[in-house]
Amino acid sequence: MKLPAYCKSLPPGRALRTKIFLVMRLTAILLLAATLLNHVVNTEASYLRAYKREPFLIIFAPMCAVTTIGSLLVARSYGVTGMLTILLAAVAVERFLETVSRLRPHLARVSQVSGALLVVVGLLMMFDYFTIIATYLQALTPQSLKNRL
Repeated sequence: MKLPAYCKSLPPGRALRTKIFLVMRLTAILLLAATLLNHVVNTEASYLRAYKREPFLIIFAPMCAVTTIGSLLVARSYGVTGMLTILLAAVAVERFLETVSRLRPHLARVSQVSGALLVVVGLLMMFDYFTIIATYLQALTPQSLKNRL
C-alpha cells in the first residue's frame, strides 16, 4: 500500500495511515461515480442536440463555470477532496437553478412581498420599534438556545 508523501510525516501508526488511505480511496471512488454519471448526462445531451434541442444548457453553463473555476483554484492545494467539494457545489448550482425555474411564475409576487417587507423593516427601524421587537423576541428565546450562542 503506497501512501502519499504527507502521510509519511504523520506519527508512526498503521491505523491512522490506513484510515487516511481509506478516506482517499473513498473520495476517489465518489469522484469516479460522479464522472460516470456526468458521462451519462453528456450522452443524453448529445442525443438531444441531434434534434436541435438544448434543454441542459441552462444547467450545464453554471456547472461548467463552477467546475472550471474550482479546478483552477482548488485542485493544486486540496487535491481530490477539494475537487469533490467543487463537484458537489456544481450539483448544488444545478438544484438551485431547477428551483428558480419552478418558482419563476411566482417571482413577481415574491418581489412584491419582499419589497413590502423591506419597507416595513425600514419603518420599524426609523421609528425605533425594531429594537423593541428585537428585545421582545430575545426574551422569548429559550435559555438553551441562548447558551449555545
